[in-house]
Amino acid sequence: MKLATCFAIVAAALLARTTAWTDGPTVDADLLERGRRVFDEKCARCHGKTGDGQGPAAKVLKNKPRDFTMAVFKFRTTKTDGLPSDADFFRSLSDGFPAYGMQPFGDLPEDDRWAIVAHLKTLVATGLDARLRRQAQENGEAVDEADIARIVAERTRPGTAITVPAEPGGHDAGAVERGKALFRDVKTYNCANCHGPDGRGDGPEADNLKDDWGFSVRPRDLSRQREFRHSGWRPEDTVARILTGIPGTPMPAHPDAGATEAGARGLWDIARFVEFLSTQK
Repeated sequence: MKLATCFAIVAAALLARTTAWTDGPTVDADLLERGRRVFDEKCARCHGKTGDGQGPAAKVLKNKPRDFTMAVFKFRTTKTDGLPSDADFFRSLSDGFPAYGMQPFGDLPEDDRWAIVAHLKTLVATGLDARLRRQAQENGEAVDEADIARIVAERTRPGTAITVPAEPGGHDAGAVERGKALFRDVKTYNCANCHGPDGRGDGPEADNLKDDWGFSVRPRDLSRQREFRHSGWRPEDTVARILTGIPGTPMPAHPDAGATEAGARGLWDIARFVEFLSTQK
């Protein structure tokens, strides 16, 4: 399967959907072309025109732009058995991640943002296809067309949606203290090992962490969480991050943590502690 064929298949699959998004426009050829144009104008400077994270500005950025061709995405409401949801992509684009250096694009017309999402997903598929071919050639292996097509299809479909449990009993006065204890407990989540006991990103492992691309990464200083709150971050987002982890980074997933009421209570207590940290100077 050539790259052009792979792109055509992805585009055809997108076009075949009568309603491409929960709230967005139907995907058609015009939307895909619009997405390419807006992506090239607004996103390629950092992410590169092919989405490989090698745009001209990438070399000067402390936080390296996402390489879409690896099909690994940090922030999501889905498991890692596929891509984030379309709504996840749309929210990330709209709200940005100021703490990571990504500006919000909520001022773009809504249809432009949905168009970027559509184009981004074609970049993921074509880039992943090319990466798999390159790996086979580097390993001296024959290119297995059927296997590559299967892997691309599996890794570019939406992942299984996670369920963020409701906060049992609502927010109560003891949540922050309970969350602090869980945050520091080495037998449960062991958050302090990386983030430090007070969430300032200074835990004992903080200097030893690398991401899947081999770059050194620092744990988030959660006392600066207000930077995320300015871009719409909510306590339930912290719960989601504990459940899914942050793919591509050392932060692990705890997919079953909210399966019981006690587990859900613990997740929300940690989220309330993190929320509290963002109010401290």
